[in-house]
Amino acid sequence: SLGLNYGRRIRRPDYENLNPFVEFIDRYTYEQGNPKLRPQFSHNIELSHTYKSFLTTTLNYTKTNNIIQDVLEQNEEKNESYIKRANIAKQQQIGLAVSAFKQIKKWSGNIYVNVFNNQFEGLVNNDFVKLSSTTMVLSGSTSYKFAKDLTAELGGFYRSEGYEGVFNIKPLGEVNLGFSKP
Repeated sequence: SLGLNYGRRIRRPDYENLNPFVEFIDRYTYEQGNPKLRPQFSHNIELSHTYKSFLTTTLNYTKTNNIIQDVLEQNEEKNESYIKRANIAKQQQIGLAVSAFKQIKKWSGNIYVNVFNNQFEGLVNNDFVKLSSTTMVLSGSTSYKFAKDLTAELGGFYRSEGYEGVFNIKPLGEVNLGFSKP
C-alpha cells in the first residue's frame, strides 16, 4: 500500500519559556525565559510504502520556521553564562525510514532505521550560523517466549552524532535485557 500525508504543525512556547524571571542553576549560570518568543511552524510531507504488513519505508521532508531552541549566552561583565530560549533558525530535514516486524511462533522481532539530514540556518548571539548534519537512528528488539509464563526480550538503540539546533549531540546508545513472568 502507498500513502501520502501532509501536515502543518504549530508549537507554541510554554509559560516557562516566556517567563523573563531568572532561575539560578549555580553561582555563575542561570536560565531565563524570553517573552519575545514566537510560535514555531512546520510543514511536513511523507510518502510511505508498506509491503505485506512486514516492511514499511517512508520518505519525509520537513521545513520549520522560527525554531524554538535553548541558546547559551554570556554576560562577560559579570562572568556569567545563561541559557535562554530563542527563535534561532529555520530548518529543513529530509529523511528515509525503514521498519520491519516479523513474528514466527514463539519469536518476534522488529528493527527500525532512520537516516536524516538536518540543515539549520539563522542568527545565534548575533552571528549567522549555518549547520548541516546527517544522522542515523537504529533501534530494534526481539522477544522469545520460552514457556507458557516466561518471556525474554532484548532491545536497544543507537544514534550517531548530529546537530539538534546549535548543539552537537555525540553518539549514544543503549542495550536492554528483560524477563517477564506473569
